Amino acid sequence: IINPYDVEDVYLSTKYILHLAQTRGLWIRHLFAVTHTPSKATHTIAVIDDQRHICDCMMLSNLGMPCRHFFAVLRRVPATLFHIGLIRARWLKNPALDMSTLAPVSLNHVVPEARLQLPAEQLSTALSNPLDDSRPTPAPPTTTIGARVVFHEAQAALKPLMSRVRTQEQLDRLVQALNTL
Repeated sequence: IINPYDVEDVYLSTKYILHLAQTRGLWIRHLFAVTHTPSKATHTIAVIDDQRHICDCMMLSNLGMPCRHFFAVLRRVPATLFHIGLIRARWLKNPALDMSTLAPVSLNHVVPEARLQLPAEQLSTALSNPLDDSRPTPAPPTTTIGARVVFHEAQAALKPLMSRVRTQEQLDRLVQALNTL
C-alpha cells in the first residue's frame, strides 16, 4: 500500500504512538491535536523532550520530511522549533551538510543551540525519526538518473561494439557477451 499523504483518514492511534514513545524511553512534553478543517479529521502530534516530534500520519518517519500537521503546530505555537535535521539528508541539495552547525529556528526567531541538546553525531537521525533506535547511516554517494540518460549513455557505449557486427554469428556473440555481463 502506497500512502501519498493526501488522505486525512489514514493514521496511527494516539494510544499506539504513546506506547511506542514509552517503550523507547521518550518523554512527551506536549501533545497537540490538529484538525483538518474540510474533512474534520484530527491528527495527533507528540512533541518529545528535546523538541523532536512524532505525528500519527508518520510522514516524518516514513519519508523523512515534516508533515503539514507539524507545520500547523509550528505556525500556532511559538515555542515549537524547526531544525533542518528534521529533513533527511537525501532530500537536501547538499547531503553532506553538517547539521550540527545550524541552529534550530522558531516561527519568529533563531533559537540558541543550547535549547537543542543533542550530540552532533545523532542530530539528523534523532530529529528525523525519534522512534528509530538504529545508528545513523551515511547517504549513498550515488544519484538517481533518468531512464532517458541511461538509454542514451548505453547506446553511446554500445555503438563501437555494434559497428563491427556484420554477420548473424557476430551478433549472436555480442548478445551473448552482453547477457553474460
